[in-house]
Amino acid sequence: MKTRIFILVSLVLCFSILLFFNSNILGKKNNYQVYIDGEKIDTSNVQSKNGKILLPLQELAAHLDTDVDWNEEEKKLTLAHNDDSIIFFANEKVIEKDGKKQHTDEELVIEKAKLMVPLRFFADLLGFSVKWEQAQKAAMIDTDMDTDEPFEAAAIPILMYHHFAENVSNAIIPPHEFEEQMHVLHEQGYNTIHEHDLLLAMEGKKPLPEKPILITIDDGYESNYTHVFPVLKQLNMKATIYPIVKEMRELNTTPYKPNALPKLSWEQIREMYQTGLVEFQSHTYDMHIKGTTANGSEQPLIMEPIYINEKLETEAEYEERVLHDIQLSKSIIEEKVGNKVISLAYPFGGVSEEAIQLLQQSGYKMALTTSHGANKTDNPPYRLNRINVGPGTSGSELVSIIEEEIAKLEADK
Repeated sequence: MKTRIFILVSLVLCFSILLFFNSNILGKKNNYQVYIDGEKIDTSNVQSKNGKILLPLQELAAHLDTDVDWNEEEKKLTLAHNDDSIIFFANEKVIEKDGKKQHTDEELVIEKAKLMVPLRFFADLLGFSVKWEQAQKAAMIDTDMDTDEPFEAAAIPILMYHHFAENVSNAIIPPHEFEEQMHVLHEQGYNTIHEHDLLLAMEGKKPLPEKPILITIDDGYESNYTHVFPVLKQLNMKATIYPIVKEMRELNTTPYKPNALPKLSWEQIREMYQTGLVEFQSHTYDMHIKGTTANGSEQPLIMEPIYINEKLETEAEYEERVLHDIQLSKSIIEEKVGNKVISLAYPFGGVSEEAIQLLQQSGYKMALTTSHGANKTDNPPYRLNRINVGPGTSGSELVSIIEEEIAKLEADK
């Protein structure tokens, strides 16, 4: 008798565990509604998991009139949308977009022969907006981002770093300080973005997430790979490195330049880029130096004509020199990495109207100065401010600085 009771109790427990597993791990069905451009779609297969709405990717693609190709052997689905090619891998927390990997919060699982994908992640991936109507439990997807109603200008702080080592200076901070700062930003709910995200917001095509922040690192030191990259991977945070292109090493085995801080290799750069966490923009090809100008002052080479071989450049010579440099740096990064280059960090923060015109002519969409402060998405795109993070700054102090700069923007409304 006792044996029968034990078996019965065991069966009940097993059944309960299976129910819990099905509802919490595989996801449970809900009475959610989903609309794409105002048209309600079939939600019989909609599920939720960990507070996220999951939909079958194949059904989403069908409503968007998008081509999909399922590879049963490799358990992956390729989606072609406009000019984008996106690969979704079953049972993994990663996708690949245009050759670049991106991490997801949830593992993409197969259920009833359908690949389930988080709704908001899918929408963000394709540049769609999602609005949640709580009363109706409805997710409203808008695929048309060209709207006559611009998004409200959002505050965006841009952090500036350089090198990471124990021998500190204004441009060098200890690695443990950077790690602590990133943990605090992560805990405080800051969402790291890339320049492409900022550009879409500035063009009124896509709103930024709550508490957006852009992390930039100038020059391209190898410490970015050895000290920064592991922290970004651990916290799934994004950053952008602005290398001085000429100074990058070709291979990991390429010798370091004598009497100079070690620089990144293109192998390391590609490894970081392929994670989807790190992008690369331009810090010029070889203009991170100063030259003598017409009035005898030393100025960054990008700003104005300088003396070369004791002769002052003409305006035409200056324009030709700068155009060659910024176009070369752009093309090399795009060729070696695959990263679309749309932004430049001015060496020494030197900016002029002439330089801005040359950047526009070369296809750059924005540029970063070293002027202290935060920005709004309606700021002039070629004069973006940054917050230099010096040594001895704790994570809480950094948050206070960020909040103070954002408050200044609000006060200037």
